[in-house]
Amino acid sequence: MDKKKGIIRDVNLFMGLILSLFLSLTGNLMSGHFEFVHLIISFVGSFLISMIIGITVPMKPLTDKVIEKCDMKPNSLTAHLLESLISDLIYTPVITFAMVTMAYRFAISNIPEGETPPNYLMMLGSSMAVSLIVGYVLIFIFRPICIKLAFRKNGIKNEKQLEEMMRKANMPEGANEGERPE
Repeated sequence: MDKKKGIIRDVNLFMGLILSLFLSLTGNLMSGHFEFVHLIISFVGSFLISMIIGITVPMKPLTDKVIEKCDMKPNSLTAHLLESLISDLIYTPVITFAMVTMAYRFAISNIPEGETPPNYLMMLGSSMAVSLIVGYVLIFIFRPICIKLAFRKNGIKNEKQLEEMMRKANMPEGANEGERPE
């Protein structure tokens, strides 16, 4: 069970780093005035949010249940498309909302007197639309790579080997290979 937890932790970590970096970069570039300090601040904030989501939302069981309910073959392209969408709809809106709110507060605190502040809903709407697309593409492309890296880091060759290890770990002591736990 420890290997499975290690793999889940590592996938969350790798995906959190990738999503946070690219969504922070996207947001900073969309602002029209890129500043490295803002990129670092939004990256750190975004990464912390993604780690909290990764710890609190059991993504693998959630996506597995949805795939099963939709009668999709696990590990198929259609299942991967749906898993990516589910992850995107959970992670990206929370991260984007937090980062846009932070950017808006910074923007209005630096507006010269007499100038009109930016429209928060316009900022949020455009950022959300772009971020959902960017997030979906990132998750679709990088999630399988992150899973393979996590498997390798934890000494697992593939999902079948992990399933076999889990099956053996759940067998009662003294049971034969062919017996199932009750």
